[in-house]
Amino acid sequence: MAGYTTETKVYNRTGFNSETIVTLSGKTIAEVTTLVEGFISDAQNKLREDVEYPIRIRNEVHYADGQNNVFDIGPEDDPFGNEGDYDPINGLIEMYNCKVAGIKVIKPHPEDCDEWTEYASATIGTYWAGTGVTITSESSTKVAGSYGVKMVFSTSGTVQYPTSQNIDLLINSWKYIFFWVKSSDITKSLKLRLYTKDGTYMEEDITLRQSNVGQYYWIRISAMDNTSSINWGDNVTRLQYIKFVSDGSCTIFIDNFCLSDGWAYTAPSGLLHVGKADNVTGEGPPSQGYPYIIDYSYDPFLNSVPGIMAEACEWLTGVYIIDYLRGIRYRKTSFEVFGTTLELDTDASREGLMGVRTYMMKNYWECLRNWGPGAYGVV
Repeated sequence: MAGYTTETKVYNRTGFNSETIVTLSGKTIAEVTTLVEGFISDAQNKLREDVEYPIRIRNEVHYADGQNNVFDIGPEDDPFGNEGDYDPINGLIEMYNCKVAGIKVIKPHPEDCDEWTEYASATIGTYWAGTGVTITSESSTKVAGSYGVKMVFSTSGTVQYPTSQNIDLLINSWKYIFFWVKSSDITKSLKLRLYTKDGTYMEEDITLRQSNVGQYYWIRISAMDNTSSINWGDNVTRLQYIKFVSDGSCTIFIDNFCLSDGWAYTAPSGLLHVGKADNVTGEGPPSQGYPYIIDYSYDPFLNSVPGIMAEACEWLTGVYIIDYLRGIRYRKTSFEVFGTTLELDTDASREGLMGVRTYMMKNYWECLRNWGPGAYGVV
């Protein structure tokens, strides 16, 4: 997810630097970056609560044009004349539901359509693994959130998610698989497999239009090659893990992977995607005039961050860094140095840290006072 600020701007605002945190914590520079980015995310969420954002949009209507299956969310199709009253593009937080021709369809799984690919470099190896391939977290080539998955195949190989093989999900409620994908060489075969607990699977070829051009991809599950005669609808058979399989050297990028009942979304860009199977000949986009009604929330600060909001986020991130460093200090002085008696030291550095923390928190609330907490809306 896009953020209000960056690690570097936090350091410039507060006077911290990664080297100091590395020295005190024993973490690597990369681990400190992950830590501080997490604090930024936490500060951003707290800031939203304090100004009562994000904004909730209810029953927004979109009409298909008979040609496309991707919609920009926003009021352009609104029949009540709200055009221009709000702009959620590049600010989407969450889409709560979608009604197709007035009938509510089930949410994707996971509900955050980006969750299965949203792993930083420090954790991606815990969830994604493979053979004949190097898997890394990708922060540049992606379409949603903060990360995607990059797979560099040196030869033919496979990539599996999750490594624990424990998705453990009845999937007969979802008709499609949805994801974004890019390949450096589309002449290399790429397949997707769905596995049960006993290792049987069904698979589908992923046929892309161009090399080095990303595209959204829909697979209708019922049309996949099912030589193992898997019956997802027996209320017993469960999906346990997935695999991507390549027959040669290439680089694959994956993002926004989820199971779908015919709709998904891309955040924060603000796109509503409607199912149109790439593995079924002749399956077209929804007919012209077909209505889709959505309910979602968005944060306008993600699209255009006011300086005062960025500053508030930086001060509050500094507070979280101080809390972290205080915890390290207490651990070292109270438990490692004085561990036999649990005696607390009383030198002035503790009071100094608290003074700086109070100063940063005061600046945070000063920023919000200037903006006006409670400035929110519902459409």
